[in-house]
Amino acid sequence: VTVTNNAATGSIAVTSLNFGGANPGDFAASIQLGDCSALGAGLKCVYTVTFTPSTETAESGTLSIAVAQDPNGGPPAVTLIGTGVTPLRVTPASINFGTVASGHSSTNRTVTVTNNGGAAVALSEGITIITGNSGDFAVTGGVTNPCPVPSGSLAGNGASCTYALKFTPSIDGAESATLGVSAAGDAASPHNVSLTGTGN
Repeated sequence: VTVTNNAATGSIAVTSLNFGGANPGDFAASIQLGDCSALGAGLKCVYTVTFTPSTETAESGTLSIAVAQDPNGGPPAVTLIGTGVTPLRVTPASINFGTVASGHSSTNRTVTVTNNGGAAVALSEGITIITGNSGDFAVTGGVTNPCPVPSGSLAGNGASCTYALKFTPSIDGAESATLGVSAAGDAASPHNVSLTGTGN
């Protein structure tokens, strides 16, 4: 955001920057170029405005710049708009292991985690049983490029890893669980994968 002193003579001084609107706390500003506290005639200064989304949705705000020498108090507010997205992608969203004989294990099914952000993230995973017995759904090994279990680091810039899961029913009937994959600093975490299967 550039502030220009269009007066023929005299200096102006920016006295404050104020963020408002729906998501004021997710926007910030810092001086990049020039001195906005003593801006001579015909000169300009530049602020860098940053957006750090706290939600995975569209956000908005306003930046008001107060100038002591301006009879209007300063220029019109700057409208700020951005959308928060998660760098982490977890696929598929659900796995159905089908019908498996009680006491036997299903074939492994896989979940892929991709980090499209620019920096490594600390991953963690956990399974929450919805119906059935604890331990009937489990993360197992035996895959290329496995994700760290139960936690560890995943590099950025499109790096990916794989969780292998199996279903070993200990009862007859439908069972279900959720695999939750979380990353530190990711507002959308946990990324949930629905797990279902039937013991027979």
